[in-house]
Amino acid sequence: MDIKSFLTKNLPPTLKKPPTTLHYGTSGYRDLPSKLPISRTTLCAYMRSSTLAGKYIGILLTASHNDARDNGIKLVDHNGEMFDRTWEGVVDKIVNCEDNAFYSELNKVHRNYGNFRRFGDGPKANIIVGRDTRESGVKLVEEIVALMGHFNCSVVDYGVVSTPQMHYLVAQSNRLNMVMDKERYFDMFIDFIRFADLREKVNVDTSNGVAGYVLSSINERLSAMGYFDQHGDGEDEQVLFVITNKDGEVNDRCGAQYIQYEKQVPYHLENAKGLYASFDGDMDRFIYFTVNGTLTYIDGDRQANILVKYLSEKVSCKIGCVLSDYSNSAAVNEISKYCEAVRARTGIKNFIKKSKEYDIGVYNEPNGHGGIFFSKEEMGDEEINNIIKMYRESIADPLANFLLLEYLRKTRPALFEETYVPFPSRMLQVCVVDPTVVVNSESLDVVEPVALRNVISNVMKNGKGKVFVRPSGTENVIRIFCEAKENVDVMCLTIAQAVYDLCGGVGKHPEISYV
Repeated sequence: MDIKSFLTKNLPPTLKKPPTTLHYGTSGYRDLPSKLPISRTTLCAYMRSSTLAGKYIGILLTASHNDARDNGIKLVDHNGEMFDRTWEGVVDKIVNCEDNAFYSELNKVHRNYGNFRRFGDGPKANIIVGRDTRESGVKLVEEIVALMGHFNCSVVDYGVVSTPQMHYLVAQSNRLNMVMDKERYFDMFIDFIRFADLREKVNVDTSNGVAGYVLSSINERLSAMGYFDQHGDGEDEQVLFVITNKDGEVNDRCGAQYIQYEKQVPYHLENAKGLYASFDGDMDRFIYFTVNGTLTYIDGDRQANILVKYLSEKVSCKIGCVLSDYSNSAAVNEISKYCEAVRARTGIKNFIKKSKEYDIGVYNEPNGHGGIFFSKEEMGDEEINNIIKMYRESIADPLANFLLLEYLRKTRPALFEETYVPFPSRMLQVCVVDPTVVVNSESLDVVEPVALRNVISNVMKNGKGKVFVRPSGTENVIRIFCEAKENVDVMCLTIAQAVYDLCGGVGKHPEISYV
């Protein structure tokens, strides 16, 4: 059957228009696996590759910090970065178009970007597929492979990968014009570990996700090359990263987001003490946390503060720090003492773009998703050049931040001393039928519903601080963030209850647990 007939006569169920309009957010599409527009999104990846001389395009199946029942699909462009706004719009248009217009819409886009060739004509496409540890990912990959069997397309299945690893593999495959060996991703981190001579074991909460695979792989490679034999300590287990998660579902009462949002210790570490590192389900977020009677953590703001201080001491060039609207005001004030601190819109691709305006651009969201941009391959002595080597090949990879911070913990522990007290903050989320009922202005102020806007105005009259109420782009929730010097919990809970009442809240009413 030719392509036109395949896409017009008896359209397969997997290619039917979704029952509701979907929006390709900062993290692609996320939902229950059965509701994901896998096949239509895959055709967009195919089309992007075919109209770009067969460049490798990535399809990543992950729902990051969402519950294990969910999954997601997002596309990685030829340069290893996420699709730009133009192609995000193309994906939305194709995914949401009517069945009887599906082929013609594909044809229009392909002619526009593919030298007026019809959809299905042109260079052979190349697709790279990766997934996180969710069980549903296996069947979704099978669906992608089966669909591409109808087209002039090569599909490479990398299996389980972290999100930053996928971005790296796509970028390097296009740079080398060949499929990059999956294991090569670990080389830059192994090289830095050996240079830094990192020896102190680190306890890690992997959120029962891909971090377990990544860190175990690094442990195994270090062991295979005799790294631990050089300074044997007599212990049976010779590892650098101690994986604390033994079983459980991804993101279930553990992981970086759970610790930060819920301000709770992971379920399997309730009696633990000392310093731990924690990643989220797809390993694109990282924080430290300590348990010594009370829970404290080093979030993305504090990480950025440490990195900026180190770099400002180490090099003489224009340094900038890109932060989020959610970044703590006290952290912003502290970082501003050492370099220019600017804000970027939500979405890590916006942070990366802004960071490139500087010789060195540190960028980090409070959730621990970030990295460092270096404009040159060499900018100083052996130490800084080895750091640059690790970051130049990675893309917004928190693993690079983690290893650099481990090195600084060893060589410059004074950088970890608290030099500012964060203003109290609280984040809550409310489950709703339709999160798009909340409309924000460019400055993130609530425009609609008007009744909710009035509640926020009244709350803000009684205390100084900042409030953000935003619809999630990946879940049916509305997120409420409040920062204030006092009464922040009362402020946040009051607004969250208003969201529940005015925006179609479902399920449990918002509450704050102090257990």
